[in-house]
Amino acid sequence: MLDELCEDYDYERKYAIKLLRDWLPARSDHGHPGPEPRYGVIEPIVRQLWLSAEQPCGKRLVPILHQWLPYYERRFGGLSFGQRKLLRQISAATLDRLLPPARAEFPGRGRCGTKPGSLRKTEIPIPTGTWDYSDTSGLWWSRLAARVYSAPRGCVGCPPRIHRSHPAAEALELG
Repeated sequence: MLDELCEDYDYERKYAIKLLRDWLPARSDHGHPGPEPRYGVIEPIVRQLWLSAEQPCGKRLVPILHQWLPYYERRFGGLSFGQRKLLRQISAATLDRLLPPARAEFPGRGRCGTKPGSLRKTEIPIPTGTWDYSDTSGLWWSRLAARVYSAPRGCVGCPPRIHRSHPAAEALELG
């Protein structure tokens, strides 16, 4: 049949296949590929717990679901065995795939929770200038002296000793 169509109308074979494929009705007995979606029944429960937990990511929401499920059942009524089973076995990746509509509806949280750095810069005082090694009255100097005198050489847990030629050691009159 395909060869006759190509000879009668001077079509290339691939073009004739395309025409026939588009002309034939699509098969309606098959749905979408893959397993049937099964987490739609728990989506409202997950959404409520997600909002109550201040919109965490899926990885942080999994332990929250396990801990908060008894309290959810007390407040909103009991869950069926199937719902409880799905909530206990749901993975973080599945939660992240289940929650995008809720994230679009409630965009209150995300990475932009703090002010930009240019606004923060003026609020944090940063001392500038040169260090004054002659003032030995502060707590910093007592800690420095403890490091110079008490830290054994090569101790793994201790901070390194300050060499005697360091300006701070000279200010402590160790040089």
